[in-house]
Amino acid sequence: MLSLNSSFVQLGFATGAGIGGITVGGLSIMAITWISAVSVAIATIIAVVSFGRAWSFSTVQQ
Repeated sequence: MLSLNSSFVQLGFATGAGIGGITVGGLSIMAITWISAVSVAIATIIAVVSFGRAWSFSTVQQ
């Protein structure tokens, strides 16, 4: 499990670096703030939906 977790962390670093490089190359350094804000908003929505489904699934099982 630790190896799998480490692999996903490294994949996240690589993805973030790639997105940042594309953003700086195509737009400007100021666009990174907006790209990261949108990424955090999307991650928050995914986490809320995911935890909501897990919570509703656990209440159905009881």
